[in-house]
Amino acid sequence: MGDAYDAYDEWVTVEIGYTVVGAARQLLQFGADVEVLDPPEVRAVLAATAARITDLYGNDDPAGEPAGEPAP
Repeated sequence: MGDAYDAYDEWVTVEIGYTVVGAARQLLQFGADVEVLDPPEVRAVLAATAARITDLYGNDDPAGEPAGEPAP
């Protein structure tokens, strides 16, 4: 069985304008299915937010112990 997304391998370029750079965070709801090409400030905000999410959810232990490292 093929990947459910095989039929959607084409990309479409869409131009969206935000009056506030931080408002573009709403694009994170699309995960890796959207890429911001420009401006660099928006790419930086999304990258920083994604990094914080990874830090939060990338742990096996909800108490904050890094994944793969045993608690003392």
